[in-house]
Amino acid sequence: MLPSAGIALVVLGTGALPAAGGGGVGESRAGVVVAELVQAVARPTAATIKVDQGSRSDRLDVRLDVVSNPPGGYAVTVTRTVLSRGDLPVTLEGVLPGDPSLVLDLSAAPTLAPAGVPLAFGHRTGSISSVTGDGWRLRMVVGPVACPETGLHEGELSFETRAGTLSRTSRVSLAVDVRRNRKLCG
Repeated sequence: MLPSAGIALVVLGTGALPAAGGGGVGESRAGVVVAELVQAVARPTAATIKVDQGSRSDRLDVRLDVVSNPPGGYAVTVTRTVLSRGDLPVTLEGVLPGDPSLVLDLSAAPTLAPAGVPLAFGHRTGSISSVTGDGWRLRMVVGPVACPETGLHEGELSFETRAGTLSRTSRVSLAVDVRRNRKLCG
């Protein structure tokens, strides 16, 4: 009977195999090489944020799930691009993770995020991620918005996860819909 897909079949017999390095008769050695892996997925992958001139947007909650097996751990940075049609102020705040193995580097207080500047988000030191992945969260707010051109201001929030020589980037496409405030901006 053959194993079903996804199942590995290993058979060790009683025959003598020559061991690497000149081992004796009857010695058998088997080795498994596990490739290092880093996966990162941000959710949502796209978001539209509505904000009126003269105010701040509602908070956007963003989640980043990381699966990583290099034993040295990993680090995550977050960067935002300049928003099209005129950049707007963006603040980010980290949410303390429930797992004590995860260290939040981004302040839990609102922090101004300059465009194009990577900010340390969080890290795991000296261990692999949980089997189901490590959950990171941050909150993003746009504003206060003065009287720029109304309409969509588009950009991106990107997360780079580095573990040794491995790196993965996960992105969230942003569309900020600035609505006119006739009392403030005419």
